[in-house]
Amino acid sequence: MSFAGYTFFANKVNQTTIAQLQKANSLQQEKITNMSKKTTKLEGYLNNLTSDAQKLKLLSNGSITEKSS
Repeated sequence: MSFAGYTFFANKVNQTTIAQLQKANSLQQEKITNMSKKTTKLEGYLNNLTSDAQKLKLLSNGSITEKSS
């Protein structure tokens, strides 16, 4: 095989590899975006729970005490 032939086939393999890596990257980016959205939603739930816990403490005039381990 000539150098030109080798180069041609090597470039085809590289193009295929690059296409596979781009597809994998795209899927990973999609997963990261979805996880970010879920994280934001969970942070909102956590903030609401924290706020509700603080309100309950105020309503009970601080009579809620934490048990020590």
